[in-house]
Amino acid sequence: MKKNTTTALLNLGIIFKTLKIKNFMSFSNVSTTVSLNETGTTLIIGENLDNGASSGAGKSTLINALSYCLYDKIPSNVSKDKLINTTNGKKNTMMEVELSFSKDEDEYIVRRWRGCQTGVQLLLNGLDVTPASVNRGEDSFNSKIEEILGF
Repeated sequence: MKKNTTTALLNLGIIFKTLKIKNFMSFSNVSTTVSLNETGTTLIIGENLDNGASSGAGKSTLINALSYCLYDKIPSNVSKDKLINTTNGKKNTMMEVELSFSKDEDEYIVRRWRGCQTGVQLLLNGLDVTPASVNRGEDSFNSKIEEILGF
């Protein structure tokens, strides 16, 4: 993340804390949690244990997961169904992405999942505040996230 982007987020009172990923693109059926609020600079490196190269290790997938969790889309033209890692051979594989962040004094958790079921959830200070219109097929969830983030 560029320094001016980080400064802008802090000026808005936003601190990203953790990103949890399961069955998302190159991430496996084991939930992986990445801490996003460590002090100092974060360097993401990767090694693909299958072939020893850095390609396919999941570095870009972290950005894609963050984007998907917040905005229900990723920066590339990959369809949402292709985001699900089905290499474990199960047709009902459930992909899950969860982002926790704080804004001012409030703690938020945003969850999205796809697979045999598709859904979203927004928690504010531990309480479910997912807009009811989400269940009616309206796109109020993304609008709510943008309203909270301020962009």
